[in-house]
Amino acid sequence: MPDRHKAKIEQDANRVLSWLADNRAEFEERGINENSLAGAVEIGGVDQVRAAIDRLESKEVVVRKPVALTTPPQFLLTPGRTWSTVRDKLAGAQSAS
Repeated sequence: MPDRHKAKIEQDANRVLSWLADNRAEFEERGINENSLAGAVEIGGVDQVRAAIDRLESKEVVVRKPVALTTPPQFLLTPGRTWSTVRDKLAGAQSAS
């Protein structure tokens, strides 16, 4: 069961990554509200999206920046240290298809 759960998180993280790459102008310029991704990537509920974002954050693909004084807390996703490398690999894979 844990392997299936881990595989599902990885699959969801790849869907989020693809969505961010498709919407990279907005993501790279202003950032994306974490809560808006659940509906945009259609991978399930907020918990699944957060798990996928946690995975991407652990790989330093995205960074969560808190939106000041919001209740409940909200986060803006911005490109992380490895975003440009991952984005370029993804773009190369898509152009090869």
